[in-house]
Amino acid sequence: FGTKPQFTLMLYLHDRIMKIALKKNIFDNTNFRLLKFYVSLFAFFYLLFFIGRFCFFVSLIANQQKVILTELLNNTLNAIYLDTATICYLSILPTLFYFGFLISNKKILAIICKGILFVLSIIYAIVTCAEILLYREWKVKLGMQAILHSKNPSEVIKTASNKEIIMFILLVALLCTISYWLIRQFIYVNINAQSTNKLGLIFTLLFLLTASSIGLRGGLRAMPIQTSDACYSNNVIYNDIAINNLFGFGSNVANYFSKEKLNPFGGTNVLVAKKYVDSIMQKAHVPIANTQSLIDTSYKQPNIVFIVLEGISADLCKAFGGDNFMPFLDSISKQSLIFTKCFASGHVSDMGNASIFSSYPASPSAGILAIPAKSNSLVCLNQSLKKQNYTSQYFFGGNLNFGNIKQYFKNHNFNTVKDISEINTSKFNLQKLGINDADMQEIFLQNINACKQPFMNCWFTLSSHNPYDIPKQKLNLTDLENDYTNCVKFTDSSLQIFFTRAQKQSWFSNTIFIITSDHSHITHKNLSIADANYHRIPLLFYGKPLQQKWIGKKIAYPVSQLDIAYTLLESFGLQSELLHYNYGKNLLNTTTHFAPYTYFSGAGLVWDSSAVCYDLRNLQIANWSMDTNAKFIQTAKNFSTTYYEDYRTR
Repeated sequence: FGTKPQFTLMLYLHDRIMKIALKKNIFDNTNFRLLKFYVSLFAFFYLLFFIGRFCFFVSLIANQQKVILTELLNNTLNAIYLDTATICYLSILPTLFYFGFLISNKKILAIICKGILFVLSIIYAIVTCAEILLYREWKVKLGMQAILHSKNPSEVIKTASNKEIIMFILLVALLCTISYWLIRQFIYVNINAQSTNKLGLIFTLLFLLTASSIGLRGGLRAMPIQTSDACYSNNVIYNDIAINNLFGFGSNVANYFSKEKLNPFGGTNVLVAKKYVDSIMQKAHVPIANTQSLIDTSYKQPNIVFIVLEGISADLCKAFGGDNFMPFLDSISKQSLIFTKCFASGHVSDMGNASIFSSYPASPSAGILAIPAKSNSLVCLNQSLKKQNYTSQYFFGGNLNFGNIKQYFKNHNFNTVKDISEINTSKFNLQKLGINDADMQEIFLQNINACKQPFMNCWFTLSSHNPYDIPKQKLNLTDLENDYTNCVKFTDSSLQIFFTRAQKQSWFSNTIFIITSDHSHITHKNLSIADANYHRIPLLFYGKPLQQKWIGKKIAYPVSQLDIAYTLLESFGLQSELLHYNYGKNLLNTTTHFAPYTYFSGAGLVWDSSAVCYDLRNLQIANWSMDTNAKFIQTAKNFSTTYYEDYRTR
């Protein structure tokens, strides 16, 4: 509706119309059926939304989340405002069709009216049930990021366990059945009744449409209603449940399509932010001394092997300050250079791969690989090394179409990009997602042995991804995320098999191995996704080409995935290539330490012993160690603003 004066004019006209209507006595009891229908819509949707929230709470308890069920009442009360706005949206079309029925007595309009309600109920059931399952894995509400990752429905089905698929179908069926029953109970349509006062019906319709129009924007306040209006708790999970599923999904989609025109990190001048970030990066890009180089100078062109771990958190490895569920990784860390405070830039695999190989930072809901026209403008590590006659290969045991990862690597001229569609799997027992890590290490090793040196070969592991099906009996390792923990342990044992065999190969002594994760994951420690420590991942450099001074060394200042490619190129003396990796810095830089991270609706920055995070939905963030210094908060916003502006304008 725009500005407040327009509201005043609208209310004045509405008031005059109603006075005339009452004066002319154009209302009768028959015509109040439309008003009764409108009120019934609110009763129906309020109850449906409550049932959806109840299902969400029960699912959290089933997943062993610490949830107080009595919080459901508090949650529902705080959700009423946003629920009301949502109902105002949903009520408009049914009200118009019911009005059409009353004024024309055409039964088909009454049937369509009920049909619309049932379709809306089905949509709500699907969104709610999808969100329940998504929240278990990503700790996020349904939005465009999930939709973009669902371009291949068959792959989405594969990432869900049979239990989750059955649960989804049964829960959708249950909510649809309940909706049908509620419609029959609350939405009474007398198809034999016809209005005798059409003018009264028109005035009633205008009144109700005006009420809906005011309600859907949250009333007469200056700012329209937002998802943050439902947030009341320091527990992010409770806030997410209070946000109406349909309203949240619609807002997310609308925001996604407006991002090309608007930087979501409002309140920060883009030019000022970029100038500030450039000044910091200039300090970070001061060349390091040869004595600080990662690689021993006697190794002119060492081979590079990347092992990108699927969603493995640092919480699972003792060497990185976690628990001892990766004993092999812990054992080789003693002969490696490791970074105990490495943070993933993004929160899904496509973001992680872009960060590792292109030093490109993630943004909350915008993965650059989703838009090839943008991702094609990036430079990739293999392209920089190709000028030094390096060959490059990338292997994954599943389907790489997920998140456009395969297209990214092919478009950036990897010599070989192989996923399950191009691998002979006849002698393997496939898991739901594809080839498990124990089998895939054998395929990877065979291809390395046949590869011309020098090479950069990459293996993206699979088994630690949902649905967590591995060819091994699972043990009771943790109270929370036990399936995930078992699969991480399985991946670790697969790494041990690989390295045991690899060290017997002729190329092994001239190879540096980089082991890291594409992103982190919820673990048995159950950290909030807003918490910087949630995003800690392993980062390890191993192999004889390492300078002797780094072997067995632990570095505890904050670093990022974004720094890996930059560090390798500077260690190889390829200074001219560094200009293409603006957002990376050398991991061994002794003066400038920081690491940005994002999650689906927010961003943060870790800087030495400080960390700050803020949520784009204005949610209250769960209690954890945050820096409250205003200058540091602005620094974090400057980084996020600059990163997103680069993405937006590519």
